[in-house]
Amino acid sequence: MSELTEIIYSNVRPKKLYGHFVNGPSKKFPLKFFTFFFFSFFSLLILFFWIYSVLGVLAANYVEAINKGTVPTISSAWESVVKIEGAKALESALALYEKL
Repeated sequence: MSELTEIIYSNVRPKKLYGHFVNGPSKKFPLKFFTFFFFSFFSLLILFFWIYSVLGVLAANYVEAINKGTVPTISSAWESVVKIEGAKALESALALYEKL
């Protein structure tokens, strides 16, 4: 067992995070780590709200189909989601293009 640990320790390099050696918990995080965490968190938050809005559209389409007396299908509901999200993307792309 001691030979195995000697081999492992001889081949292991110290871990680094953004140029700083990782040596357990620290009171001070590098600024790059904080900004990475901050933007990753908000990206996940935006993704969550996008999924929430898509699920709302899907649920509304299912309820509408059931109220009409038809059988709801995921393909027709998804097509309407694609149309709505495509229209939103087109509007934001045109707004960005007009700014340039």
